[in-house]
Amino acid sequence: MTLLNTLKLASVKRPISQSPLIYRRNKLCTKLWEQIQIARAAEEGTEYAPTHYKTVLNKVIGEKHEVKVPKRLKKWWWNGPDGQLVLKIRSIMMKM
Repeated sequence: MTLLNTLKLASVKRPISQSPLIYRRNKLCTKLWEQIQIARAAEEGTEYAPTHYKTVLNKVIGEKHEVKVPKRLKKWWWNGPDGQLVLKIRSIMMKM
């Protein structure tokens, strides 16, 4: 019981959502990680094909169900005219 007596309790409000800046930063990190996986797969001669679930409506029955589909990814890089690798990261300015 001595351990419980030494604890101090505090009232803290948990944040409901992330700030837009943190959300965009995490999203960019995820997309960069995917680009690294595409590059590694291309170097090894394989294909990186992650999947995600899509909800599809069966028109005959009228019932919804989830289907696993491959995620469409585009490469952000290409070989330039001088043979160097060119990487383009598009950013969208946000008003805060």
